[in-house]
Amino acid sequence: MKRLDKDSYLKHLRNYLGALPEEEVDAIIQDYEDYFAAELLNGYTVAETVKELGSPFKQAQNILKGHDLKPRFERAKDSPFSSETSQTLIVIALFVFNFVFILGPAVGIIGLLLGLTVMFFAFIFSPVVTISAYLFGSGALFELFISVTLAGIGLIAISACLGMLKGFLRLIKKYVAINRQLARGELFK
Repeated sequence: MKRLDKDSYLKHLRNYLGALPEEEVDAIIQDYEDYFAAELLNGYTVAETVKELGSPFKQAQNILKGHDLKPRFERAKDSPFSSETSQTLIVIALFVFNFVFILGPAVGIIGLLLGLTVMFFAFIFSPVVTISAYLFGSGALFELFISVTLAGIGLIAISACLGMLKGFLRLIKKYVAINRQLARGELFK
């Protein structure tokens, strides 16, 4: 979940509590505003208070359990779709989008980075092969210098390639987390 300030947190909470009467929602939001103020007086920051409370969606779920309701999602008033239908359509759209536009390039980029990593490892170990060839009389001194140069290039490039691979995998994890939040309806404003 992205970092929320107090106003954003309360706005999301108000939206999720939309199934309740407006007066009751106002009272709940006032209670949360009082809680934020009390925590601020106790020396906690807004970020710490938001982290302690958890996501507004989860708070709304807990509040609405007592009313036998589910959190609602913002949609047009004249929308013919229920929130469950909208949720199902979002999940289907995410699946299609990810399968068509994300999966292929992601697999290609990971394959490219892994291939480059293997190539740079081969560069690093090329002096071993060249030295053994030179010792057995079939290698030239020039080949040894080239292989040492390739080993240097490999050492420099392997760290960059592994860093890019780790960064790309972190990016994929964040993307999957966002997709999960979308599928659960936690990113609706």
